[in-house]
Amino acid sequence: MAIDAPNMTEKKQNKLLITLGATFAHRLQNNVPLASHTTFEIGGPARWLLEVSNKDKLLQVWQAAAKSGVEALVLGEGSNVLVDDTGFPGLVILNRTASLAVDRLSDGRYLLRCGSGLLLRDLVKRTVTFGMAGLESLSGIPGTVGGAVFGNAGAYGRDIGSTVRQALVVTAPGKKPAWLSRAELDFSYRNSRIKTQGGLIVAVELVLNPGKAARLATRAQEILESRWKKLPHSLSAGSYFKNLPPLQPGERHRSAGLLLEQAGAKDLSVGDAAVFEKHANIIINRGRASSRDVLSLAVEMKKTVLDQFGISLEEEVRYVGGPDSRRACRISP
Repeated sequence: MAIDAPNMTEKKQNKLLITLGATFAHRLQNNVPLASHTTFEIGGPARWLLEVSNKDKLLQVWQAAAKSGVEALVLGEGSNVLVDDTGFPGLVILNRTASLAVDRLSDGRYLLRCGSGLLLRDLVKRTVTFGMAGLESLSGIPGTVGGAVFGNAGAYGRDIGSTVRQALVVTAPGKKPAWLSRAELDFSYRNSRIKTQGGLIVAVELVLNPGKAARLATRAQEILESRWKKLPHSLSAGSYFKNLPPLQPGERHRSAGLLLEQAGAKDLSVGDAAVFEKHANIIINRGRASSRDVLSLAVEMKKTVLDQFGISLEEEVRYVGGPDSRRACRISP
């Protein structure tokens, strides 16, 4: 999530410090390399960086940045994102709001209230352990609950949006947070209203069905082992492109990875960015890849599929920080 604003000037920097006040100003870090805060391990420095572990403070900092006219980016685990080599010119907020509370509804289902910074893998592990069904198919997906809801993360025919009851969201700077229902969040394949229109997810409520803990644990472990075998263990942002819509209603989405493999994309590389040998829809950083390497490789991958199949792939990984971050890798049929 980013708030539109020009690059941070000295005047805005001072205004931000004044707005944050003594509560946060002493914890602000400046010129912090973002490579160490993303799973790609790519990205230049953030002008300012602040870690927040309380949802009220998360909201306060986000609003302070908006009030100061400072561009703000909220990061969780740093998956599914590519940060430009030049870094980020504003304030990066590391979301560590990892609260979790569980209640039982009158119909026997479980109501979970989660801070948006709670790691998705921790949530999946806890729900499986205590016999709560609905998230086991997301086993092994990196990132936070907020990030998962933002992009409607999913796997094996299930997505997190189907379990969401509501989310506490600020839809625009200066507005008060409001609870949006599942319908209002407008989930679709790897998308949500917040991803499309912008905003900050502060907290999430999920509803899960009761299940057999042993059975859920077995399923979660099977999925985790499957992901572990075919996906890289580090230096990647996950699937780079979205899968394609099904050809017929009711069918599963078509695999972008399969199209890329059929097009010969596994042989492609640019600099230290390369297509992963076991999965053609994943770009890996072989150690010193730059964001330019990744973006150039993504363009080649898209062009290969477009030339052979007439299909234009759409990025799933978000590119932030660069002057052309909203136009990255666009190729028209």
